[in-house]
Amino acid sequence: MDGVGEVTFKLVGIERPREELYQRINDRVTAMLDHGWLEEVRGLLAAGLAPQAHPMQGVGYRELAQVIQGESTLAEAVPLIRQRTRQFARRQITWFRKEPVEWLTPGAATGS
Repeated sequence: MDGVGEVTFKLVGIERPREELYQRINDRVTAMLDHGWLEEVRGLLAAGLAPQAHPMQGVGYRELAQVIQGESTLAEAVPLIRQRTRQFARRQITWFRKEPVEWLTPGAATGS
C-alpha cells in the first residue's frame, strides 16, 4: 500500500464438502421457516408488495408467496426452496472459482 487510497485485500472462501453444504442448506431453510419466514412473506404481501415485485423473486420468497396464495402447499414448497438454493450455491461456487480466492477448508491446517 503506497498510502494514496490504494487498498490491498485478499478474497477468502470457505470450502465445504458438497454433502455438508447441502445439509447446511436444508437445515438453514428449516430454521428460517421455524423463525417466521412464512409470516414475513405473509406480512410483505399484506403490506401491498406484489408477488411479482423484484424483492419477492429471491429464492424462497416466490415459493412461499405461492403457498400463501393457495397455489402450492408448504410440503411442496420446502423441497423446491432447498433445490433452488442448492442450484444458487452451485452458481456462486462456479462464479467464485473464476476469482482469485484463497479457499480454506474448515478443520484443515493452513500453511500460512
